[in-house]
Amino acid sequence: MSDRDYDYERFSALVERTRAELKKQGALPHNPLPPDWDLMPLPRLWPVLNDRKRQRRAAESTFQAVAYVLRTHGIKRLADNWMLPRLAEFSSEQMRDLLAALTRMQPRYPAITDELISAIKDQANGIEQ
Repeated sequence: MSDRDYDYERFSALVERTRAELKKQGALPHNPLPPDWDLMPLPRLWPVLNDRKRQRRAAESTFQAVAYVLRTHGIKRLADNWMLPRLAEFSSEQMRDLLAALTRMQPRYPAITDELISAIKDQANGIEQ
């Protein structure tokens, strides 16, 4: 296991422990995703994630965590079980901001490929339609 993988595993464990504690305290917001979201094919899940009724903003810490994971791990993490619920919280403005941030960081982070930028553009365009 590489240092990056180890760091990601520690980060994921911390996030899950924090979510569990917040849920126990009743401080975790209602999850708007269907209970079987992780089993749904992406084309069926995408409209659920981008429902216009979901015009709220993700927390800044969520935005920063998503940007960190994408710049570190790239497109292989874009559609995983950790990323999808967090992207579902993003407003269309935050998707545009994420795209701009990744584009600015692309020269410094090899994991930010043209394929990743294109996939984020497609998702951002899907939110705005």
